[in-house]
Amino acid sequence: MLGDELLTALFDARCSENKSRPLLCVCHSLGGIILKQTLCIANEQHYRYGSLVNALAGIIFLGTPHAADTDSETLSRCLNIFKATAKKSVEIPDQRLLHETAMLAHLATRFEAVYTHAPTLSVIEGKATRVRESRMKSRMQMVGAGP
Repeated sequence: MLGDELLTALFDARCSENKSRPLLCVCHSLGGIILKQTLCIANEQHYRYGSLVNALAGIIFLGTPHAADTDSETLSRCLNIFKATAKKSVEIPDQRLLHETAMLAHLATRFEAVYTHAPTLSVIEGKATRVRESRMKSRMQMVGAGP
């Protein structure tokens, strides 16, 4: 699980620095899902990660799905983003997609139950963004925009 790895990395980095320093998390899309997983694990193991949980000053989510009733379309968008950034083909059978969707919905519910104390900002795009011609355009892949 990526959430475990991020938690360990954050905890280790904070052990080598000032533990009382506030922590502000900024994450985008799939990174927000990983952060939710990380913070849920930290909260469940408060005896070990309490200093990290208490240092959380705020969270900024950019394009991260939050709905507890997350549908397979949301998971498909996350997979498209992963494919675009990892440049790998990822195929998931329908049964697995349903299972992953249920896990995403469960994570959203867990996160909402434990993280009510940290100020949170969630930003989403309301309409498609046009990409101008540039040298970077050849390195970009457009992923479907929301309604």
